[in-house]
Amino acid sequence: MRKRKIIETSPADDVPIPKIPQKQPDYLTINEYQKLLSVISETASPFFKLRDLSIMSLFISTGIRVSELVNLKVKDLDFDYQTIKVKRKGNKQQTIPLNDDMTKLLKQYLSIRPESDKLNLFISKKGNGVRANTVYCLVKKYLELAGLDKNKKGPHILRHTCLTTLLVKGVDIVTLSALAGHKSLDVTLKYTHLQSNQIREAITKIDLGKEKQ
Repeated sequence: MRKRKIIETSPADDVPIPKIPQKQPDYLTINEYQKLLSVISETASPFFKLRDLSIMSLFISTGIRVSELVNLKVKDLDFDYQTIKVKRKGNKQQTIPLNDDMTKLLKQYLSIRPESDKLNLFISKKGNGVRANTVYCLVKKYLELAGLDKNKKGPHILRHTCLTTLLVKGVDIVTLSALAGHKSLDVTLKYTHLQSNQIREAITKIDLGKEKQ
């Protein structure tokens, strides 16, 4: 009977494993998301204007996920402290601050929010809680109305917009990770390439040619 020879080392050990390029998040620039909000103001009827502006602005100013947004309740708002309680993944709760503009907008929305036995913060005109697929359709519709041609047209682009904007404005990665509700800094680090792109763009504007005498 022929003995089998056992190979102690694999010939493939020294072959480098190719790195899979990490897909970079799509996002809106400041001018683009301002254009998005303007389209809502100009095209939506009074109720939908305040509701949809509140939804889009909450994504952009806090970076919450669509699943977190549709599960928000009116009682989660605290206008005295300008905060909102968000239920994160794993049923963990996090209190997120709201800026003055967001607080004002939510107060305006609540003033015309229809009476409903539903506790959801965001509801339809008939009083039913807004669902995730409805929010997806809203984001897609307003992006198209604003003429913003993006690869992805769902709510996640607005979450990416928030995190990217804060990073470019100098917010540190640890704070950004806490706001995003990321379990690991590695998830947040994918946004750092955007800052590098901003720096690269700035450097290309430096003219090293001789100045005219």
